[in-house]
Amino acid sequence: MNNTPSIGSVGLTVDEVNKRVKVLCAEVFHSDKQAKSCLTEIVASNRDAGKLLSHSSARFTARVIGKNLGPIEQFSLGGILVKEEGRIRTSFGLDVVYVGGNGFDRLDPTSFSDEKKLSAAAASPATPPPEPQEVAFERLHHPVSADDVAQLVEMYKLCFTSYLVQLDETLVQTAAASSIFFVARNQDGKIIASAIGESLRVGPITLLEVSEEAAHPNLRVRGAASGCARRVIAKGKRTLTPPVVAFWEARMWRNILGMGPRVGLTEYAGVLHQHCRIASPAEFTSLSNKGEFGSLAVFYAP
Repeated sequence: MNNTPSIGSVGLTVDEVNKRVKVLCAEVFHSDKQAKSCLTEIVASNRDAGKLLSHSSARFTARVIGKNLGPIEQFSLGGILVKEEGRIRTSFGLDVVYVGGNGFDRLDPTSFSDEKKLSAAAASPATPPPEPQEVAFERLHHPVSADDVAQLVEMYKLCFTSYLVQLDETLVQTAAASSIFFVARNQDGKIIASAIGESLRVGPITLLEVSEEAAHPNLRVRGAASGCARRVIAKGKRTLTPPVVAFWEARMWRNILGMGPRVGLTEYAGVLHQHCRIASPAEFTSLSNKGEFGSLAVFYAP
């Protein structure tokens, strides 16, 4: 059983906290008609999913695997208009396609404007920062010490005013037990940054998602958080069952354009609009937030 919160699990999940229905398909699709039919059947078979999607503030989101799969055009699903929102194009002939859409009260035109800015900037990605010399990188293993747990929870609370899951001891211990978890420590041994790599085998591929990437706002060292993420990705590619698809659904904020390349994810896939509960203090102001929900930009390594 997969215990990690962001990557999810194969099949359908009704996520009441984030007011969304999530689907992850292990089948490989060869046409948009085939993908649409499968998603429609999955949602129709779950009464709770249909009930949630009837609300005007709901979201539907899915990841499907495609081979020679053309664009997934807009269609109606549970009363919500959904379409392809992004695509990860791998080097081994399979695509991971994001399909999603929102109810009327969860639409935000500014996130579509920001998406255009990202698309224009994707052709000239930022240069990764140099590795910081004054920090030590370390992989955390379960059980995590009480002191490290306290430091991580404090850092998460400073970085996020709301989040899609509870940022607490349970998350830290679960991530250390079931995921790839790296932290950066300063010369005093204090944790100043972290990143988690959640993995899941889905049909013929292994997904590796960078999540809970954070840097302590009062102890920040440039390159510490991205250094953690790069180590997560490198470790996953070395140890997980190939082929591995590494990606990051990053919060849309003012420095988002350089974040993917900083961790070695040089390709931009698309934007997941008003995807989940996620917000940060004013100094990390997001580009696209409508009330409690924030948009995420997807970066990946081909």
